[in-house]
Amino acid sequence: MQSLSKLLTRAIEITSVGIMVIMSLMVFINVVLRYALNSSIVSSEELSRFLFVWLTFLSAILAYQEKSHICVDFIVKKLGKWATRWFGVLSNMLIAFCCTMIVSGSCQLTQIGLVEASPVTEIPMATLYISGIIGGAGIFIIAVIRVFCGLAGKEV
Repeated sequence: MQSLSKLLTRAIEITSVGIMVIMSLMVFINVVLRYALNSSIVSSEELSRFLFVWLTFLSAILAYQEKSHICVDFIVKKLGKWATRWFGVLSNMLIAFCCTMIVSGSCQLTQIGLVEASPVTEIPMATLYISGIIGGAGIFIIAVIRVFCGLAGKEV
């Protein structure tokens, strides 16, 4: 289980870096073309926007797994170890619930997006909305694991 988790984390990290490189290159090349040749790549702005959405959802999975999201816990830390654990379980249950809402909404948007295309590149809009499904599902899985570990008294 640990090796699968590390493999998936590494795959998401590599994908995120690749997306950043592609986005940076597209924007840089487009700026150079605008100033040097007074022209541009029409699809670069739309593709960069699509890639940014994907980057956001993939990075959210990584940040949640590494516990890097902003956390206001000054009250919970004063309550003691037992209360901290139970508030963590409650918090992760709420996060899992929110992720189900994100996945549900993204599934509906993906179905609609199968017949819609983006204005410039004509890419189906479903490719954009699938990122919400993957991001929500990834965080949901981590949250459920944390709930069960919290209930068992283990630290994740």
